[in-house]
Amino acid sequence: MTRLRTSKKLVSKTTSIPVSEFSVMCHNAQSLHKKIEHYRKDERLVNADVIVVQETWAKTAYSNAHYYLEDFQDPVCLYTDKKQYRPHSGTFIYVKKGLQFVSIHHTTDHGIEGSCLVICKSNRHYQVISVYCHPPGNTNKICTAIEHLYKGNIPLVIVGDMNIDQIQPSKCLKLYAFLQKRMNAWPALCEETTDYHSALDHIYTTEISYNTGVLEAYWSDHKMTWISLFI
Repeated sequence: MTRLRTSKKLVSKTTSIPVSEFSVMCHNAQSLHKKIEHYRKDERLVNADVIVVQETWAKTAYSNAHYYLEDFQDPVCLYTDKKQYRPHSGTFIYVKKGLQFVSIHHTTDHGIEGSCLVICKSNRHYQVISVYCHPPGNTNKICTAIEHLYKGNIPLVIVGDMNIDQIQPSKCLKLYAFLQKRMNAWPALCEETTDYHSALDHIYTTEISYNTGVLEAYWSDHKMTWISLFI
């Protein structure tokens, strides 16, 4: 609360993810097992089809039941117990009940936690690539991971805390060029995503009709980022 009083303007919690054909929310939780109740009680997430939670700091000692979210399937848990990357590790992916998993692939190599989830909603396929890059961000490793995970010409959303600040565009030029040339994916969210006036949490998409935004999360110094596609 001291940080909020001295350095952060309070923002209303009333903003929510809109109803759309397909919506993804991504958030750096900084210890999900301690903060899972915040997500369970947050009505703003009701319209999300996929929720990606990074920096869960998860351990194998906790069961899926500890992390359940109402109306979502059991989470896909991608984490490592390697001390090298603690506490900055662990990605959980929640998919709304009723949606079909088509495939999921992941990588945890070279300081990158990445996944590609292909799901089917209303007879349409979508792919969601999530990337978490351990600090400091490394563009080459991020590009390599995305290239490895990419599944071709399906509507694409890329999300994640990449630890590269989009407020400083020169740091992102190589990543932007790669995504545009390889996948025709473009940045969809370029605003502050942390309490420290940085934009470390990225969203990219191949689609042209969408809304994006951030949701304040007072239990983390990262905001929740979201994208809703209108195809």
